Amino acid sequence: MNIYQLKYFTALAHTEHYTETARQLHITQPNLSHAIRSLEEELGVPLFEKKGRNVVLTKYGREFLRDARQILQMTEESMKKMQAVQEGKECISLGFVRALGIGFMPRLLYQFRRKTDEKSISFRFYEEASRSLIDRLKKWECDLVFCNYVDKEPEISFVPVYRQDYYVIVPEDHPLASLEEVELCDTVQYPYIFFRNDSAMRPRVDQIFRRAGTWPQQVIVEFFEDEVIAGFVAAGFGIAVVEEMKVLDTLPVKKLKIKNGIGQHEFYMAYLKQREYSPAVRRFSDFVCRETEQNP
Repeated sequence: MNIYQLKYFTALAHTEHYTETARQLHITQPNLSHAIRSLEEELGVPLFEKKGRNVVLTKYGREFLRDARQILQMTEESMKKMQAVQEGKECISLGFVRALGIGFMPRLLYQFRRKTDEKSISFRFYEEASRSLIDRLKKWECDLVFCNYVDKEPEISFVPVYRQDYYVIVPEDHPLASLEEVELCDTVQYPYIFFRNDSAMRPRVDQIFRRAGTWPQQVIVEFFEDEVIAGFVAAGFGIAVVEEMKVLDTLPVKKLKIKNGIGQHEFYMAYLKQREYSPAVRRFSDFVCRETEQNP
């Protein structure tokens, strides 16, 4: 069975006349008859029956016609997609973690539009945790993902693209509030407010403390959202390590830089090493690399 047989079959089902169908398809009637006969032999059922000088679909033919039309429609759509890819017109599937959706990704895509004038490329987005994004990448559901580094993924390349600063935040009347920067080990004697284990932020904060070789002596409460943590710090419940966010400027808290570059978290663009990417995806990934080299 091939696409031409399906096209001949659906055309004949429409006209119900061999001669007219052959004329519309610009083929000879014997070729049309041979194609239909071969299709019936392969399926093992009659698709047409004679009715005077015309032919009509059998009950098997009516059932097969629905499937044949769907197959032809899907084939046509796939061919259009592949032709669009060849011409540089494509929808790129991007995944990113929540932390990058507030500033980095919108800015990156805006700059891509402004600097490249790539009107032929559109985007589909997935906003999920890093592990889920890596799974989508391996299933080819995403072309590129922007996420945290994930261990034990040898088939995936991780290219650093964005460095985010984290700070210790304290109430304005806290003993540490007179400082501008601090060693993390000098903060662990104070009660801490932490992220919950199921929060995407928890692994990043844990990593910062591991780098510093220290850990809070007392964690009094854990929350899922960073803004909730900031609110409780402002109310004097404790101190916390959080990422930069606008709400900090509206709350009575002091933001302290963490010394020795420990309070920085790296985000990556990840892609499959062995996958052959389309020209549009390659152009976009090349742009990301150029843009992030200029703005580490």
